[in-house]
Amino acid sequence: MRKLWLRELAEWTGIPALNSLSLSQHWIVLLAGLVATLFGLVAARRVGKSQLLLLFVVLAGCIGGALVGHWVDLAFRPSELMSHPLRLLLIASGGFSSLGVYAGATAAVVLFLRWRGESLLEIPDLLAPGLLVGAAIARMGCLFNGCDFGRVSGQAWLGLRYPRGTAAFSYLEDAGLVGAYHQVGLPMHPFPLYEAVPTLVLGLSAWFLPNLFGRGGGQRLAGCAIGYLAVRLVSEHYRADASPVVGGLTAMQLLCLLGIGIFGWLWLRGRSSGSPAHDTLLESRASTRACAQPLSSQEVRHV
Repeated sequence: MRKLWLRELAEWTGIPALNSLSLSQHWIVLLAGLVATLFGLVAARRVGKSQLLLLFVVLAGCIGGALVGHWVDLAFRPSELMSHPLRLLLIASGGFSSLGVYAGATAAVVLFLRWRGESLLEIPDLLAPGLLVGAAIARMGCLFNGCDFGRVSGQAWLGLRYPRGTAAFSYLEDAGLVGAYHQVGLPMHPFPLYEAVPTLVLGLSAWFLPNLFGRGGGQRLAGCAIGYLAVRLVSEHYRADASPVVGGLTAMQLLCLLGIGIFGWLWLRGRSSGSPAHDTLLESRASTRACAQPLSSQEVRHV
């Protein structure tokens, strides 16, 4: 597992201890999952939904996401997979592909909810804001890990300079932009920040403004997904290791456009379907509390 030592941050803040700080990607992914789960549990409690059911949904998503994300990551390294086939099951032995994680988690959650006979939209609606916050934390792990990096930046104040031993430095070395005498690479766009910051803002906005994207079934999920895909569509332009496929767009950007279309349809479908079950539950609980309140003396005389 590659780690990025925050050399420049140590120099900038004057705190030498930061120079030896390193954060494992696996621990950051775990933190992201815990934060997303906590958000979901609070949301479930707000609307009276079973927190145990939500935990099982999260568990299914974690297992599916970890397995498929690991398999997709290995698919880009076939020689390593052929030499060590057992790596398919050794999740901690490699990295994760974000695309594989999202696909695997989605498939696992859908299968679990189908098996339980639950709505495919109610629990994901509750989880959506927390998932965005978790995605932002996970992307910050890429910043610390040095595994996802941006293009070379013409503005030194804007760029990150990765030290020797990171994937970013190896990329510059392979491109002939740095030599054997360099210990720190050229300034590069902080691609993980370009994605993490707006994703975090979007997630917190959806959390504090539950009806930001509408109240229809699946609208919260669809709105969060469209926002994230739009952020990824733009930030991908600054990623160094992404090659154009069609019309100057990378494979990830094409998938983002496809996803925006799919979730746009889901959002429109939710708009025409009316209020979801958990919003109706809130309204019914409010009505029950109102009926349970004792009548005032004036109301008694009126009766």
